[in-house]
Amino acid sequence: MSIYSVSLSAQLTLDMHSLNNEGGEGNQIQTRMVNIVDGNGDLKNVNAISGDMIKHILAEHLHRIAAANGLPLCAGCRTFNANRISADESFMDDIADKSDAESLTQMLQTCAMDDMLGNLITAGSKSLPRKSVVEFGWVVGLPKSTRSDSYFHVKYANERGDSKREADSEEGTRKANLGQAIFHRPANSGIYALVATIEAARIGFNDITHKYVITEEDRRARFKALLEALLYTLVEPAG
Repeated sequence: MSIYSVSLSAQLTLDMHSLNNEGGEGNQIQTRMVNIVDGNGDLKNVNAISGDMIKHILAEHLHRIAAANGLPLCAGCRTFNANRISADESFMDDIADKSDAESLTQMLQTCAMDDMLGNLITAGSKSLPRKSVVEFGWVVGLPKSTRSDSYFHVKYANERGDSKREADSEEGTRKANLGQAIFHRPANSGIYALVATIEAARIGFNDITHKYVITEEDRRARFKALLEALLYTLVEPAG
C-alpha cells in the first residue's frame, strides 16, 4: 500500500446538534464551550465538540462496516464493548505468558478495530499500548457562524389526573424522578472546523518489532473500511 498518511481539514455545517454536553446544573443541561483566538487575535468563546466524541462516532460506523465486510473482530468489538479486546477473555488468557511484541502481533491479527482505533491492555502485569492510527482535533465552531440556544422541554407523563398529581407530590416519587419534570436542553447550529489524520502506514504494523504482521491485502481492506467510516462520520454524525 503506497499511501503513508491522509490528513483532512474541513468545514462542517451542523444544525440543531447536541453532541457534546458537559454536564448539568439543576435542570439546565450545559453544552461544551471553549475559548479560541480568531484570525484577528481576539479571544472568542464558541461551542465545540471534542475529538474523542467524533472518534466515538467513527468507531460506531467502523464497527458496522467491519462486520459487514468480514474484517476480523475480537469478542469485545463484536458486541461494541468500549474495552475492545481487553474484554475478550480468551485473548487475555492466551497472551498472559507472552511477550509484549508477541501480544501486540496477536492483537493486530485478531482485531481490525483494535489495530486502527488503539487500546491499552493493563491486565495482570502487562502495560501494552496500541496507539490509534486515526486522530481528531477539537471540532470548533467559527465565531461569526455558530450559535447556541437553550430550549424548554417537559418530561412526558401519560396521565395527569388528581390521583396522579397527588402521587407525584409524594417525596418518594420525587426522589425516584417518576413524575413530570421540566428541563432546559441546549442545541447548537453553525459552521465548524474539523481536522483529522490517518496514519495509513501503521495499519497492521507492530510498533515493537517494526514489522507488518498482516498481509498487504488485509491492510488495504482495513484502510478502505476506515476511509468509509470517516465518510459516514462526516455525513451521518449520529450521537
